Amino acid sequence: MRIKIIIIFLIFALKLYGVYEDIGKEARAKGMGNAFYAEPAGILSMYYNPAGTAFTKKIEVSGNFGLPYTGFETIDFKTFNGEFLYPFTYHLKSEMIFKNGVFGIGFNNLSHYYENSEYDSDDDIYYYERLIKINISKDLLDIIGPGTRFGVGINFNIFMRGLDGNIDTKANGGYFINGLKTSGIGIDLGFIYVMNVNMILGFSIDNLIEPNVAFNKDLAEEAVEKNYKIGLSWKKERLWRFKYVTIAGGVSFENLKSDVWEYRIGYEFWEFDRVMGIRIGYETSDRGMNILGLGLTGRKSFGMRKTHEIEVNYGFNYPVVAIKQTYGNHTFSLVYRYSLPEYLFEFDIRKRVPMRERYEKEGKAEEVSVKEEKREEKPLKEEKQPKVSVEQEQVPAGEIKIHIVGEGDNLMKISKMYYGSNKYWQKLAEYNGLKPPNYPFKVGQQLKIPPVSELEK
Repeated sequence: MRIKIIIIFLIFALKLYGVYEDIGKEARAKGMGNAFYAEPAGILSMYYNPAGTAFTKKIEVSGNFGLPYTGFETIDFKTFNGEFLYPFTYHLKSEMIFKNGVFGIGFNNLSHYYENSEYDSDDDIYYYERLIKINISKDLLDIIGPGTRFGVGINFNIFMRGLDGNIDTKANGGYFINGLKTSGIGIDLGFIYVMNVNMILGFSIDNLIEPNVAFNKDLAEEAVEKNYKIGLSWKKERLWRFKYVTIAGGVSFENLKSDVWEYRIGYEFWEFDRVMGIRIGYETSDRGMNILGLGLTGRKSFGMRKTHEIEVNYGFNYPVVAIKQTYGNHTFSLVYRYSLPEYLFEFDIRKRVPMRERYEKEGKAEEVSVKEEKREEKPLKEEKQPKVSVEQEQVPAGEIKIHIVGEGDNLMKISKMYYGSNKYWQKLAEYNGLKPPNYPFKVGQQLKIPPVSELEK
């Protein structure tokens, strides 16, 4: 009997609050009260506004794991979602279609597992809602005016819903006569307008088609309801003592005459040059839900050009009113980003070739610089230093010596020879007019060796 009550509860509770209820999906957004409707945050924006991915120039991969409504003894809630984002490059040929475009795909799974301890395991209930999103977005650069950024995006959704593993539901010949699984297809549409360096406006419509995902579509209609979202994001590089501040707000509703409106607001700032992010948010609705959000982010860039980035996010939501049995909603996410070279987005080959050559030269120069820095960190041991023809000594003040380049000489060796340290090699090169990135010179060439005080001017 109890198992049947739980089934009825699931059906009618979901019908009351709507299937595929928007409880937020990304850890960073949850920390800001899910006020992400106008945030062009790349892969993190896919579920909040399809146009939020339009401005990324990075390959992005993310994964989220969530524990919504922890604290119930017999009902276990879990969420998992993974996403992939790839900005289109010149390899796709068609500039009109693909330039400044982005492709993304995401998968979300929300499951409710009810453990019926009074019966055997065959009576346990497993309910799930799954969602696949295919995202296509485009930055319509300069379409409104010079320098104006306007993004548009669309999500193609595949909804899959089902009940598994319960002998009672499988034997029920009424509501579940057509089976324990159902599906539907939907579309989201979104826009983001970067008004200026501080202000961003977002608008989106979720579930334009409102697919029916009822288990028995002949007897009932359980539509994934259409939802309008309007958001505003205000950014400031410094606000009082806080750096890289974002204040975001948003409102969502089914239609202008709807009895249920939802309101969200969030605040975020970064410390240690965008290494650690801290956020707080709040969301409320006319149905009585009031949820506090808190969040924390750690971010690290690495690689020769800092092209690789790892981001770890934690979001916590606590229902201040309504659900009292829970300890809150915990969500964790891991994001990896790889910054692509700028020339890959240039479809005009006449512009792309010099951009690529410049990029490669800068890379070689940076590689040389890194190698020299490593050498400087690990100076040669005295016994392994090669013999030199000029006696090592400090150059007297007001005097300029001449060094004739010999076989095997390099700038760091010459700096060590005259100044007792190899750290002056670059200043010595500049003093002698040697050109970066390789600072070339040849055997027999004369180099001026000034006093240290002259180099440090």
